[in-house]
Amino acid sequence: SSTFTIGVNKSFTFAATGKPTPAYSLISVTGTGTSLPSGLSLNNTTGVLSGTAAIGTQGTYILTMRATNGLGVNVNQTFTLTVS
Repeated sequence: SSTFTIGVNKSFTFAATGKPTPAYSLISVTGTGTSLPSGLSLNNTTGVLSGTAAIGTQGTYILTMRATNGLGVNVNQTFTLTVS
């Protein structure tokens, strides 16, 4: 889990290993479908979630992330993101 503070730039890196290197995707976000809170983004290549959370986005979000390298089974992980 990770906490982002409104108005403060922050990053968090999801980690997965494999060959070829896995790509990351956001499968779902509880309460918003598949959208991250405004001001945050996910780099699908590096797995870095980053940005500055916007005013009005405070709350707890349950993210389901997926890592896939196109060869094997997709791996999903649930992650708690708190915006305060």
